[in-house]
Amino acid sequence: MTSFLHNIWPFSSPAQRSQNIMHKHKGMRDILSDDDRGSKSDSSSTPSSARYGGSSTMTITETVASTPPSSGTGKSLAQTLGSSRLEPGTPESRLRAAELRTKARLLTEQAEKLQKERAALQQQPSLSSESAGKFPGVNDATNTIGPEQTASPPLPLPPTTQPTPQTRCSKTDTTPASTTPPGWSGMSSSQKWSTDSNLCARELGSKSAICADLHEPEYAMRDAEIRDALTHLVCLIQGFSREFFSGEVHIPAPDGILPASIYAQMTPQTVKVVHCVASGGPAGQWGWHNLFLNEEKRQALVCGVIGNVLVEQVFENVCFGFGEEDKDAFSALERELKDEDGFTRHYRFSQTLRHLTHDATTLHPTSFTAHIQTILAALTTHLTPLLSLLHPSPLSTLPSLIPALLTLTTRAALLSLHMRLDPHTFYRFTPSFKEDTFIPSRMHCTNVTQMQQSCPHNPSSVLTPAEQARRATLSKAELRRSKADQALTQIIVFRGVVAFRKGGWEDGGSTGRDVVFEEEEYGGEGYRERVVTR
Repeated sequence: MTSFLHNIWPFSSPAQRSQNIMHKHKGMRDILSDDDRGSKSDSSSTPSSARYGGSSTMTITETVASTPPSSGTGKSLAQTLGSSRLEPGTPESRLRAAELRTKARLLTEQAEKLQKERAALQQQPSLSSESAGKFPGVNDATNTIGPEQTASPPLPLPPTTQPTPQTRCSKTDTTPASTTPPGWSGMSSSQKWSTDSNLCARELGSKSAICADLHEPEYAMRDAEIRDALTHLVCLIQGFSREFFSGEVHIPAPDGILPASIYAQMTPQTVKVVHCVASGGPAGQWGWHNLFLNEEKRQALVCGVIGNVLVEQVFENVCFGFGEEDKDAFSALERELKDEDGFTRHYRFSQTLRHLTHDATTLHPTSFTAHIQTILAALTTHLTPLLSLLHPSPLSTLPSLIPALLTLTTRAALLSLHMRLDPHTFYRFTPSFKEDTFIPSRMHCTNVTQMQQSCPHNPSSVLTPAEQARRATLSKAELRRSKADQALTQIIVFRGVVAFRKGGWEDGGSTGRDVVFEEEEYGGEGYRERVVTR
């Protein structure tokens, strides 16, 4: 499975290029000072670490500058998006945090109220004229919501089961009989798995039957399950961005420059997240404005912001959902295991987590819901300025976003818990960086068709008539110069995942709790890695 890249800098026409390449690189390095960077400090997150597989969802682009004459170059993101800062720990920052929590609670309550009203309507499929009078704005014949009542999707309930290997982007998990491959009943087991693995798994039904039929270690099925769950999560994020952030910007932007009042709405934390996942490119200030004005780029930016928050604050948070007592237990365990290797620490952390969650009355840690609401408040804070580009009153639109964001956050939190409960496997989100060279073997591009057309290295036989006509207008010197262009990532949508396991090959009967190696001596032979998503 691939991770998701989105290219926002197509190979540009020569009319937009700037010849001052060295100035471009200087401007990109100086976008933000070191103390303003939005990514977390991690000594292991170096570019060289990416060779261990997995990458992230990003965007591709070229290295050559494309700066319109009217745009300023070298301006930092902080200069473009505003320079206000709130120091952590100050009364202002604490007040702001309290306001965010209050806003999240009010929005959640409003969404719950709308859900209850919707449920009440659904319980009465044919309303009489008398009962319809109790619900203004409801039509007797169709039960449609009138203008006096705001429609809202039902508030999703957190799933009580773990993600399954059949998690998909489609709305149904069942396969109609008409889609059964020809000759299916006469195929062998291996042929069925090669032809349609999902259909074969549904026919077998249970986990034990699947494991017995495949005779593979349990981790093979578990990795497929996590891969599909991550894929489905990214599909939901992309669908969310298309649903709520499509359309034309209603705010005037002469010469492609948005007014400063738009960026003044952003908190310092939002600015950091945007800078962490996206790059304005070689176009200077104009490039940053274009991230918000261009519909495709804006949707990719929304995906990147959500993906960054979920990865850093949910998946990489070992104590997500824990109360203070549980956090103290983990802190004591960290001090105890400070001299042990990563696999030993992960094993003990997993055992402690399983002990804390092994309670018949709760399916998740004690502060699980509270932490989800905190993430929900952060996401609404980051997305509100982007929403204001499309809606004159974004606060009135927020309640319709809450159910979808709640679904995304809850799915990510449960999947994170599911991944950390495996004592034998350490799942790591690989480091990925904007402006990295696009490497197809470890990256996936969401706008691959656009990039194939704008790539100067592709022959004319694979180009559309429109692209062929455009290239016909270019000079020989420009065509020769464009051969040096490279595809770079511009927006990181979702980072890839790699699974690390200790020891050599495992036997087909091996499980996460009872690891059985093919040979006894394999248990102490190094470690294995497996790319789950890229």
